[in-house]
Amino acid sequence: MHRIRPGLYLGCRADAYDVQALRAAKITHILTIELEPLEIHSNNFTYNFIQVADLPDKDLLSHFPECIAFIEDGIRKGGVMVHCMMGASRSASAIAAYLMQQELTSVDNTITQMRRIRPRVGPNHGFMEQLRLFEAMGCPKNFEDHILYKQYKLERVARAVFDRSGYDDPVSSCIAKDPQLYDEDEPQTVYKCRMCRRSIFKATSILKHKIGKGARTFKAKSGKLTYSDQVVCTSIFIEPVAWMEQVLAGVIGGKLLCPKCNARLGSFNWAGDQCSCGTWVTPAFKIHCSKVDESKTSLPTTTAAVKGQPGGATAS
Repeated sequence: MHRIRPGLYLGCRADAYDVQALRAAKITHILTIELEPLEIHSNNFTYNFIQVADLPDKDLLSHFPECIAFIEDGIRKGGVMVHCMMGASRSASAIAAYLMQQELTSVDNTITQMRRIRPRVGPNHGFMEQLRLFEAMGCPKNFEDHILYKQYKLERVARAVFDRSGYDDPVSSCIAKDPQLYDEDEPQTVYKCRMCRRSIFKATSILKHKIGKGARTFKAKSGKLTYSDQVVCTSIFIEPVAWMEQVLAGVIGGKLLCPKCNARLGSFNWAGDQCSCGTWVTPAFKIHCSKVDESKTSLPTTTAAVKGQPGGATAS
């Protein structure tokens, strides 16, 4: 067991059973990140168990907020020891996420500092990628609505759907609420079906992508591929929305139709699809720009304001 910071220790499973050493370090909280919880608990400690295998394709990122909150509580009330089987990958990743958030340090600097204290520290490459994503998001306390996290969840579900492998999270875990049911007390920017004006998705559901070089064309004389001079995205890629859920079940791809008027809005494909700008997006929930209109709503400036008077709600 090694002290990473005052009140914060990193260890292995055996360290979690060494009550004498834990008491000597004034540890009050024990965080276990393994496949199985500890077999013996002591009334002297507060325990938390997070079930994650030490495999690159497992999702540890989604547990960072819980890990960080438990570490903070442990340090505040005495001391906390975070462990996995060997104290090298899973537990080290959780502590790294905590340090990155608290000390505003990069992934590389954090891991380097930790290795000076405990040389065996070495998150697997999948957890390192998740730590880099956490850094790219700004190490926030809550990142459920962050666009990078949404893309991360979608990509994980897409891989599982496409290869039909088992997956911890159901498809419903990455589906946004139906904008038709949005809270009227919250200002919204929504996109509506151009035919029937039914709300299709919120602006917060848009997943931006890097603009490509445009469509490729083949010139017979030169025998070379060239790209179009005009690069335009004619579609919007979004996260799946609740009204799509029945269509998504058990299929790789298909059409996206307006749930009200049945107008063709676009298409989806868990294996991905290409934007008109040339970029390949995976997975792809593609809505054609020509099929929807942007609509904005604003709140009244006071609770007494009414529509049609100054400060009243408006909608386009």
